[in-house]
Amino acid sequence: MRARTLVPTLEAFLESEEAAPSSEPPDWVHVLTGLARAGTRIARVVARTGLTGTLPRTGDRNVHGEAATRIDKYAHNAIVEEVADAEMLCSIISEEAEDLMPLPSGHPDGGCILAVDPLDGSSNLGVNVPVGTIFSLLPHSPSDDATGAGLTLSDILRPGRDQIAAGYILYGAATTLVYTSGRGVHGFIRDPESGEFLLNRRDIRVPSPSARHYSTNEAYTRRWDPRQHELVRHFKKPPPGGAKGFSARYIGSLVADIHRTLLVGGLFMYPAFRGKPEGKLRLMYEAAPMALIMEQAGGRATNGTEDILDIRPRDIHQRTPLFAGTRELVDLAASFLGHGERRRA
Repeated sequence: MRARTLVPTLEAFLESEEAAPSSEPPDWVHVLTGLARAGTRIARVVARTGLTGTLPRTGDRNVHGEAATRIDKYAHNAIVEEVADAEMLCSIISEEAEDLMPLPSGHPDGGCILAVDPLDGSSNLGVNVPVGTIFSLLPHSPSDDATGAGLTLSDILRPGRDQIAAGYILYGAATTLVYTSGRGVHGFIRDPESGEFLLNRRDIRVPSPSARHYSTNEAYTRRWDPRQHELVRHFKKPPPGGAKGFSARYIGSLVADIHRTLLVGGLFMYPAFRGKPEGKLRLMYEAAPMALIMEQAGGRATNGTEDILDIRPRDIHQRTPLFAGTRELVDLAASFLGHGERRRA
């Protein structure tokens, strides 16, 4: 009988890979393991929702005016409960909360802030489309509060390059956790028997442009900027010499679309459009975490012209366009949208 290969769990991987030589892992790993526990809870509820095919509403609307569902609220509460005891964490930014949230247990001197979209794409659950949780850990220096005024928005409106770690949990055929701490991107799949997240992919790299896919919601075509029209027309042109053309791939769930792009390559686009001149995705807890993952995997993410990670937020719920994926294709998009010389793909 063949011996079973030992696959590192998430906790074991964090302890070995995130620890500096001869030291303990950084305190922020406790926040990540708390998020993994919350993800396990959310995955169970997502599975039950898929069984019923229904998505009960609360009657409320979130800060963005979107109809809230019970599962959105459940996901938010599960995350708060699972990370609240992490002494490293001083506060939370959530899509489901209008303002910065202090932790119930109170850790004002904690060294990081969690920005999270508890359940992105929950409206897709009624038709069993994969959805996910997106998270970002930002640094907080206790000295920022030296005045005694407490944590303020100006303390946390940091560009994405300041992120300590970022990632997402995808609830699909398998529950998958992907994260980066600035030293590569690693993926884990939850084993339903043991309940552990097991290492599945180490040092994920975005494939080259030979994976010729683009992903965008073309229902907004009539509201696009002409330059966005021109870019998509470029993708649809028959390539010269019988070369393989581009294929459209769009799921309509950000975590699922980004996960596919990360693994198979291509370009994901959620541009600005008439009525949403600043785009639709939230910068701090949707675009910036995905941008850090893409850069660490050898790709790139921009708002069309500027790197997402270089943008300093003006408020915690700021929106942005997002172009993410293979670096060459993101560069190509930027050339159509106003910067640089056009390059063929």
